[in-house]
Amino acid sequence: MTPPQLAYVALVVSQPAEVAAQLAKDFEVPCDGLENPFGGVNPGLALGQTLLVFFDAEDPFVGGQARPGLHHLGFECANPADLAASIGVEPAALSTGLKDTQQLSLPLDKTAGVNTRLCSPLPRRQGASQWVERIDHIGVASIDNTVAEAAFTQQLGCPVESRQTDFEVSMALESFTSDKYGVVYHNRAPEPIGGLR
Repeated sequence: MTPPQLAYVALVVSQPAEVAAQLAKDFEVPCDGLENPFGGVNPGLALGQTLLVFFDAEDPFVGGQARPGLHHLGFECANPADLAASIGVEPAALSTGLKDTQQLSLPLDKTAGVNTRLCSPLPRRQGASQWVERIDHIGVASIDNTVAEAAFTQQLGCPVESRQTDFEVSMALESFTSDKYGVVYHNRAPEPIGGLR
């Protein structure tokens, strides 16, 4: 099976047109309008082969009550219904997506809680910017990494490029000034705060 490609990232923001226009100007990337099946047009920035598409929280394409931030990932494949069937999702949920493509929303239990849609190939132009070449990565925090990784690698066929561990610590630095020794610094032992793998 050919792994699906990340076609677009759906972001909910308070002023989609203004945010997209500013980012397009700042990063010198093309900004296109993408029609959605509810009659709206959403601005999208071409970042390499992936689009960053902006939605208002009330847009019906994102459910009409979305919170600001990442709403869903849109993966492109030749036939969304066939890929969905291969992982046990009924193709009856097929609907119209951006730019009249076919799309299918995957159940959250199939994607470890990550809102994911499969879509047929989305027409777009290649981003050409001296500042932005492509989206490097999207970090998704999950409760169970084994389940999340299996959802995207074993079920959808996406390759694992790398694994990353971020660990946050707090380090206290003390300093005092002595008329004999000058300024003296002393570190306390680091205290773990948390992290992600």
